[in-house]
Amino acid sequence: MKPLWNAIPALLVWSFLATWAVAAEPWKSDFETARTDAQRLERPLLIHFFSDSCVPCVQMEQNVLHKPEVNAYLTQKVVAVAINVDEHLELARRFKIDRWPSDVMVDPGSGRRLTTSTGPKPLGDYCLMMDKGLSWYQLVKGQKSEPSPVPTPPAPAYSPKNL
Repeated sequence: MKPLWNAIPALLVWSFLATWAVAAEPWKSDFETARTDAQRLERPLLIHFFSDSCVPCVQMEQNVLHKPEVNAYLTQKVVAVAINVDEHLELARRFKIDRWPSDVMVDPGSGRRLTTSTGPKPLGDYCLMMDKGLSWYQLVKGQKSEPSPVPTPPAPAYSPKNL
């Protein structure tokens, strides 16, 4: 009987950590819940369309979507939902998505599309896409805060060879 009593504290800790990990996950899986949360928080809604059988989707999942930079952005500036097109093809059709991975950022109230990105993206490009969508959202909503500046590549140095 003693071994069972010794296991209870470990089970309680494991249960707490599992619950905390789920709550800390910035990617929601239910579209309507995410849309409602985005409206309530007055944030744009980022919809990530993927398929389990899509190799570039799996690569983005591993290399981009759960990086600290993306997670911080998702928890502070947008509400994000990941939609598996194998299970929710009608939602992909609703947003005219026919390739994946694809990301769409929308105004959760009007449904107005703010930005779209198709295909796998490296981390920096994915963050720029989110910045662009947030900037459009702030413009549409008339928010006074300055949107994040989108860096522009430096101009090439002048050289007679460039002419």
